[in-house]
This record gives sequence, structure tokens and C-alpha cells, in this order.
Amino acid sequence: MKKIYALLFALSMMASAHASHLMGGEILARSIGNNSYEVLLVIYRDTLGIPVAQTATLDVYDSQGNIAFSQTMNLDTVYSGTLLPTSAYGVEIYGYFDTLTFPGPDTYSLTWSTCCRNAAILNLSQPGSESMWLKTELMVDTSNNSTPVFLTTPVLVVPADTVWTHNPLPFDADGDSLVWSLDTPMNMNGQACAGYTLPPSDSAGPFSMDPITGTISWDPAALGNYVTSILVEEYRNGVKIGEIRRDLQFIVVPDSSSLRIANIAQIPTDQNGHYRLDMTTDAPMSFDLVASSDVNTEMDAYGAIFEFDSNPAVFSKTYTDLGKTVTGNISWVPTADQASDEPYIVVYRVNDKTFSFDLSILYHVHERGVGMEETKMDPVKIFPNPSTEGIYLELPEGQTLVNIYSLDGKLMKSTQLNSQVGPRYLQHDLPSGTYVVEFNQGFRSVKTTMVVL
Repeated sequence: MKKIYALLFALSMMASAHASHLMGGEILARSIGNNSYEVLLVIYRDTLGIPVAQTATLDVYDSQGNIAFSQTMNLDTVYSGTLLPTSAYGVEIYGYFDTLTFPGPDTYSLTWSTCCRNAAILNLSQPGSESMWLKTELMVDTSNNSTPVFLTTPVLVVPADTVWTHNPLPFDADGDSLVWSLDTPMNMNGQACAGYTLPPSDSAGPFSMDPITGTISWDPAALGNYVTSILVEEYRNGVKIGEIRRDLQFIVVPDSSSLRIANIAQIPTDQNGHYRLDMTTDAPMSFDLVASSDVNTEMDAYGAIFEFDSNPAVFSKTYTDLGKTVTGNISWVPTADQASDEPYIVVYRVNDKTFSFDLSILYHVHERGVGMEETKMDPVKIFPNPSTEGIYLELPEGQTLVNIYSLDGKLMKSTQLNSQVGPRYLQHDLPSGTYVVEFNQGFRSVKTTMVVL
């Protein structure tokens, strides 16, 4: 899956001598062996303000909090300054790129900050005096671990009084587990920005992130500029090995869009309301999504199923109605080694050249002959794992007793579930730690482990 890094480095390394009101960014690192990494600092800015700097300095700290070294990276003047596509507001992408060699194995923090944030931000108490601070934690070892990446670019312009969705779609090519959450924007000292609150929303559509798909949804209640941060934590065998942060500023403007998904009512959903498609290995799959508006309509698709080094899914699109309707098709014949206990998240981004929104669909790939109606208890599917407030369970149909124990054998939670086809959500509200989850159906039982953050 290494090709995803080449794609992101090509798309994200972008700058020019235009003005720089910073609207967000992230720090990415890709291993090239021998403790060396290609590192990319990506920043997003509007087309007003002061010129961007020609260099950016990363401060690198070791796991004890001591500064290991600092490195000044140059602005890539060839690719930088590209406008973010399909935006109703002028947003440009810039990139600073260099190769960093670390002293030896350790978990390092890569940090960068600059002053100041946009004074027009409404959900900070003193935005004009707050810096923007980015941080990425990276485990450097013999596994040549790289950071997760975000497969989709930000959607920074949001229509008012309309339910809007965006999925940054974090992805790790090393196969590590990811846990995502909304977090507080930070300032130059790595401290929370003063007075931060979630952006204002109508009561029926609060600003929130789905813990399963990573989709941010929001029904903005007021025009203006708002900021938040997305934190993605990386786990390997239940142990945290790193994290990456994307800082984002949203601009809410009046809604002037007729954009919609025409066949959304025909997409299957699971018991928890997530759009879901099931398939089996070695069986052809083809799915069409149709979007339309009063003007030209576009669609793209993102996800791990497109990033396999061999046998990736294929996305294609066709236009009708003079370009006002677009049909996106995903075709794929998954192989046995592409079957997964956890679903693949596919994000469709539709836009009308002014506004965009994302639709997330869970693609479940089952081994041939092992469907959700299968009655055997082993294995039991849990996702996400690690989790925060709850988990989804893939269980055989029927009554299942779920017991959660601490490692010292104490029963922490016991729940009887009437399992049907599709995943069931179980809220656990447990303290951070590792737990044993036991599933019982009659005389049969099976156990697995779960990590709670």
C-alpha cells in the first residue's frame, strides 16, 4: 500500500508567494529505512493575509520530552499554492518537505507552530493572539513504521442551516489500528486554545464525529469562522505507538446548493443506521451511487480498498443530464486475503463546484461460505478495537450473553443481546484498560480481548 504515500506527497506539497491566513494542517512522515523519514508539513490557508514563510522549522522531541533536534524545511515552490478544488472560498495548500534522520529507536514528537490564528474565529476567546500548533507522534524502530495519513482533503467551506458531513478518512498502510476523535486546537506551547467550544449547531444536528466511520456531521446554526482539531491515535497489538493531528478551520456561508444523492434510499443500512454493503470473496461486486444538482456535479471515492498493491477496487464515473448528474461505480472482486473482520470504510465525496459533502459506506468482505448467518462463535468480530465509549459486534443470529471482565476477573458489564443480521452496538462506559469479552450462546462460548481508551 505504499502508493498512497506517493499520491499524498504529490497532492499535498503545494505553495506560492500569496497571503497566509492559516486554516489548518498536519505533519506526515514516511519511512525510507535506517531511521530516515520523508517528512511533509501540510498547511491550508485562505487567499488573504500575509505571504507564507519560505521555510518552516520542525522541533523534534524524544519520548522523555527532551529536544532531539530541530530541522528547517524549505517550501516546495513548484507545487505549492494550488487551490483546494470545489471550494466556495479561496483555500490554498502548501507543503514543506525534507528528509529527517532520527538518532535511534524511540517514539518522537514532531511539532511545528506559528502565530497567529484568524482573529475572526468565533469559538475561541482570543483567536488573534493564539498560535496554530501541530504535532505528530512517530515510533521509529526496525519495523519502518510510518504515520497514518488522511485520504481526503479538508472540506473547509460549509453551508449554513444544512446537515453537512465530512470524513477525513485516516488510513494506516502498516495495518495498525486507528482511533479517531475530535480534540481541542492547540497553541504554541502545546496547550489548549483559550475558550474553545464546539462550533454552534442546531439542536437536531450537533457538531460530532461518528466513532465507527469517522464522519463529522454538523448542522451549522450561524455564519462565520470556526476551528477544531481531529486527533488520530495509532495502536499496535493494543499499545499506542503514535498519533497525528489535523487542525481545521471551517467557514460557514449561506447555503446555495441543490446537491443531493439521488439513490440514497436504496442503500442498505445496518441496525445502527450506518450505510453498509456486504460481499463475499471471489464474488464480483458492482455498486452505483448517483448524485445530482442544478449545476455540474462531481464525485470521487476514497478508501483502503483502492490502495491495495494488488487487486484494488476500481472507481469510475459517468455523466448525464449535461453534467448535472454523475454516477459513480465501484467494481471489485475481493480475494481471500482481503476478507476482514472489520469493515472497510469508503467515502464518496460529491460536489457541485461550490459545496461538498461526504457519504461513508461500510464495505464488509466475508470469506466465501462464511456469511453473517454463520452460527459458529469463533471468531467474534469487534470494532473499533481500541474503542472509547462503545463497540460494534458481529454476532451469530440469536440470543447472545456478553460478559466483560477486567484482567483480574472482575465482571464489569453483562448484557443480553438479541443478535440479528448486521453489527450491534454495545456501549460500555468503562475506564481505560484491557478487558476480556466473553460471548455465550447456550453451551458455547468464546472470548476475545478489548482495549478501552
